[in-house]
Amino acid sequence: MGVRMKKVMKRFIALLCVFVLAMSFTACKSSTKDNTSKTEDKKEDLSSVDAKKVLQDAYKKMADQKSSKANMTLKMDMSVKEKADAEAEDLKIDANIAVASSQEPLAASITGDASGDISGTAFNGKAELYFVTEGDKPMVYVGFDIGTGMTWMYLDMKDMVSMKDLKSAFTSDGSDSSLDMFSSLKVEAVEKVNNKDCYKIVGNFDKAALDKVLDTKQNGTTMRESMEKEYGKDVFNQMMKMFDDFNLPITFYVAKDGSTFEKCSCEMSETIKALVAGVSKAVGESAGDLKEMLTVNAASFDITYANGETAEIKVPDEAKTNAIDGSTLLDSVLGSASSLQK
Repeated sequence: MGVRMKKVMKRFIALLCVFVLAMSFTACKSSTKDNTSKTEDKKEDLSSVDAKKVLQDAYKKMADQKSSKANMTLKMDMSVKEKADAEAEDLKIDANIAVASSQEPLAASITGDASGDISGTAFNGKAELYFVTEGDKPMVYVGFDIGTGMTWMYLDMKDMVSMKDLKSAFTSDGSDSSLDMFSSLKVEAVEKVNNKDCYKIVGNFDKAALDKVLDTKQNGTTMRESMEKEYGKDVFNQMMKMFDDFNLPITFYVAKDGSTFEKCSCEMSETIKALVAGVSKAVGESAGDLKEMLTVNAASFDITYANGETAEIKVPDEAKTNAIDGSTLLDSVLGSASSLQK
């Protein structure tokens, strides 16, 4: 993987991080108890319900809320091989995560505990992620502890994503093109969540949706044009092959009475499989065995939105004192992909 390809990948990793953090702000005043069930009342004709408008109304309602919090559960069950012909190791993870975010100052935190099993060996650990702005620099601090004490790293995102894009992602009220990132939005049913009748809305973020994002003009140019100019069309187009079959289905539950977000769910099994296949395609045919090295049995997350506003989000002093430069590690991880091309 060349230097330019690494830069492109780092930019996309940064944008993905922004997408996840921005989703964490999609929180409103609702119960933390997850009580989802189908409504058994008389069938309602949902064909005339505009899914995009329902989501826009919910976004607008939360726009005045300067901070928010939510709880997330993450489940993963997969098998990993070191080589295509090696014996597979099972990996299972269950995580419970607290998410908080604020618009002023622009910040977010993701903290949680995880437990799981690696080929019969149980493990427990915890992780923390803080997104903050230091002057004009967006910074990410990541810490993890698997029983040996907390290890911290930081990533300076100034050269990866602009403050303007970050503010737009965190403060969108749904009235602009933010919902156009989904290639489709549909009201599928009415279900009870937190004892409220909610519209169940399914959206798909796929290659077509990604193209919309890349081709949206900002300051007279598109993200695609700027990245092609900076890194070269050949490198950019090669990297984009990994998203050819990409599709991330996201389900929103919005209260009919009050237009508040109650829950967000995502089933990621097929998404991860498609990304693995896409990476094989992007780095070359010699990486075809990569698809045989990872088997995804289950991968999903649920976000349930919580009552009240969050306290001020601060990076722990320990993180600022002991964090190592994460960009070096990221370069190493991306550089390891070059072996797949040889």
